[in-house]
Amino acid sequence: MQMLISWARWLGALSIWPLDLARSLMQRQPVAWRPAMVESAVAPPMAVAPPAYATRNWAAASLSWPFDLARAQHAAGVQCGLLQRSLLASAEFERRLGQLERLALGPLARRV
Repeated sequence: MQMLISWARWLGALSIWPLDLARSLMQRQPVAWRPAMVESAVAPPMAVAPPAYATRNWAAASLSWPFDLARAQHAAGVQCGLLQRSLLASAEFERRLGQLERLALGPLARRV
């Protein structure tokens, strides 16, 4: 019976993931461009930099949603009891998903 209740909770969490994803995307604040954030030694001219960085940030955000979805699904599985509640297991999942994200998105992947 406990497994059935956990399964029902997981399905309930699974059914509202589009709303959770939309809420999390709407809460993100745009990153302001600053010359200190430039990865190269020479900063681009100010007239060109903000639109280029805005386009890059938009592309990175739109391509990274499957990875955010995987993180949300993993969290829902842990909350429902279907996955092990462990810091080590969560860290391993995040490490592997981060590697996959960097492999798939290359320079557009998020960095810590």
